[in-house]
Amino acid sequence: MYSKVNYTIVGFFVVLFTAGMVWFGFWLGKYNQPDEYTTYQTYFRESVSGLAKNSTVMLHGITVGYVDDITIDKAHIDKTKAILKIKKDIPITTDMFTTLKMMGITGLLSVEIEGGSSAAPLLKSTTNQIPTIPSKASWISDTKEMIATLSNDMQDISSQLKKLLSDDNINHINNIVSNFDSATLKANQSLDEINSTIDVFKDAIKHIDNNISVALQSFDGIKQDFDRLSHKALPTIDDIQKATKDFQKATIKFTKSLDRGDYNIKRALQPTLIEVQLLSEQVVDLLNNINQNPNALLFQSRKLKKGPGE
Repeated sequence: MYSKVNYTIVGFFVVLFTAGMVWFGFWLGKYNQPDEYTTYQTYFRESVSGLAKNSTVMLHGITVGYVDDITIDKAHIDKTKAILKIKKDIPITTDMFTTLKMMGITGLLSVEIEGGSSAAPLLKSTTNQIPTIPSKASWISDTKEMIATLSNDMQDISSQLKKLLSDDNINHINNIVSNFDSATLKANQSLDEINSTIDVFKDAIKHIDNNISVALQSFDGIKQDFDRLSHKALPTIDDIQKATKDFQKATIKFTKSLDRGDYNIKRALQPTLIEVQLLSEQVVDLLNNINQNPNALLFQSRKLKKGPGE
């Protein structure tokens, strides 16, 4: 009785296990069905060292395909063509682009697809032509170019520094520094002299102010004296002007009198003319005596004329 029941249970589990294995086999077969891929191509102008067949193609960090082939573009020797296999259900739009991306620190590269928007149309192949995804330089290329440019700049700077720091230039710089020190010292001395001159100028301005004050006071005194002199002189000037007018009037009257013949000038001047004549005769006699005997003027005693009755 018990043996029949045990065989039934064992047979039931064997049937279930066999059905499960069959189902698992079908599931594995379905899972291992090959995916369908769409072929794209892209061109790189930079080095693809580290990129090989079966390298990963990623879209926004998710694996969507692989690199099927890498060749040199014979029409454009500066380009490298990569054939990409991307899953058929992955939409590739016209505004997407490819770039190279380093995978960790291994040195291996992958193809990264970036960009894209829902509004952009899908990238489709034309007749007998593989659709091309445009590419952009990767940060690796940009870094290499930047490093190369920086290296060239450093070399230029180094050569310029060598020229700048040559022995002749160093001597020139030393001379310039020495001259600058001398110029600074002279400038300080000049500043001291300027300060001294400013002090003297300030003192002179003070003296000038004092002198101007004294001069103004003197000018005030002179003005007062001039006012007093003017008060005293004005009457005198008036008297002189009056006397001058009176003299002019007298002269006019005298002239009119002469014109009328009121005065006999000859009669009036007759005594004076006689005296002048006598004086002239005496002077002539004196000159004759001096010519005859010059010493007589100094040493000869004068003879006194005797008066009447002597």
